[in-house]
Amino acid sequence: MHCCPVIGRLPTITGLHVAKDGNGKGCSLITALGTVLIVSLEAGLWSILSDPRKVGEATLIAIAAIVLGVIVWRRWPRSIYPRLFGWLAALGLVAGLAYAGVATAGLVLWMFLAAALLLAILALVFN
Repeated sequence: MHCCPVIGRLPTITGLHVAKDGNGKGCSLITALGTVLIVSLEAGLWSILSDPRKVGEATLIAIAAIVLGVIVWRRWPRSIYPRLFGWLAALGLVAGLAYAGVATAGLVLWMFLAAALLLAILALVFN
C-alpha cells in the first residue's frame, strides 16, 4: 500500500490501480471512475440540456415510464407490493432504453434515482 497524490494522500490498495499519474504511481479505481464521470457529465450533460429536442425526448421517456409504472401499480395484486413493481417497471423501461443506446434515457435514469434518493431522505426526515 502507498499514498496516491491524486486523492490527497489516502492509502490505496495496489489491486485497485487502473491508471498512472505523472509520478508513475497508480490512482485508485474510485479516482479513475470519478474522473470519467466528471468528464462525461461535463461533455454530455450540458449538450443534452442545451438541445431542446433532447430535453423533449427525455421528458417523453420520463412520462412513458411514469405511465407504465402507474399502469403496473393499478393492475398488480394488492398483496404483492404493487408500488414496488410499478417503480421497477418504470425503472426497467428507462434502463432498457439506456442499455439500447438512447443517451437521454441515461439522464432520465439518473433523475429517477435522484428522485428515489430525495424521497427516501424526505421520508426519514418527516416520519
